Amino acid sequence: DLRMSRGLGDVYKRQVQTDILPAVSDYTAKLVRTAAEKKSLLGDAAGGYEYKTAARLSALTETASEDAAKLSDALLQAGELPSAQEAADFYQAEVFKDMAELRLAVDEMETLTSRACWPYPTYGELLFSVR
Repeated sequence: DLRMSRGLGDVYKRQVQTDILPAVSDYTAKLVRTAAEKKSLLGDAAGGYEYKTAARLSALTETASEDAAKLSDALLQAGELPSAQEAADFYQAEVFKDMAELRLAVDEMETLTSRACWPYPTYGELLFSVR
């Protein structure tokens, strides 16, 4: 169903923009502060992990931000198409591709971000946690 696909695209884009990117940005800043503190206390050899992880997360947040904007544009374009068939074809060719590209960056960010800072439960937590 086309409405369901549009809704999923909108929800995913909004989650990335309002929850994931801010959380990862905050975690990246925390890593940079920790790396700087280690370096000031322990010398130049300290803080390498934090700096490298922060640099990768920073690059991924840029990619995800650009991919979310691309998805947003594609969703708008799909909504302006004159027929349901044209919209469905556009979703197949563009929107789903844009969602998959965004997912790649988000999935990698999840693996690099502390569980305490990630805004959603992991897949494993959803499957195996009982509350």
